Amino acid sequence: MWLPGKAAMISRDRVLELVSYDPDTGVFIRIKSRVRWVGLPAGKLDSQGHRQILLDRHVYSAHRLAWLVVTGSWPSQEIDHKDGNRANNAWANLRLATRVQNTRNKGCMVTSKTGVKGICKVNWKGSPRWRVSVNSDTGRHVSHFKCFGQAVARAVQLRNEFHGEFVNHGIAA
Repeated sequence: MWLPGKAAMISRDRVLELVSYDPDTGVFIRIKSRVRWVGLPAGKLDSQGHRQILLDRHVYSAHRLAWLVVTGSWPSQEIDHKDGNRANNAWANLRLATRVQNTRNKGCMVTSKTGVKGICKVNWKGSPRWRVSVNSDTGRHVSHFKCFGQAVARAVQLRNEFHGEFVNHGIAA
């Protein structure tokens, strides 16, 4: 469970004094500031794509502030962005998640040579194959296929079976 440090715990009321939150768009607008940014969207994107907002000299993740504003309390777990877009803080796009669930909803790594999460080309028993590797609560499931299409189908099947509502097939567009 992540919570900001005790010195950084800002109340819902204080947040609402400084910014307004639109749950339909996920945008925070500054309504009070010591500088000239009143009326403008609050925060900036960090290197991971999350919006960070500076309030009372502390930096907060916008998705965690959205949770605080809507529910009245800090989230008890991680916050997952259902669509995988870390900058989309619309209330309908946010949900509580464990670390494992949040990881399951990640897309394909940009370094993937196949464009599909969990599939890579290997030399298996002397011939080229497509290896499928999908994690579940009980362990890692590994299969090998001659056909890339069969490998993708198996990866999709395993993720649907094991990842439930947090499934993300990680197939690059």
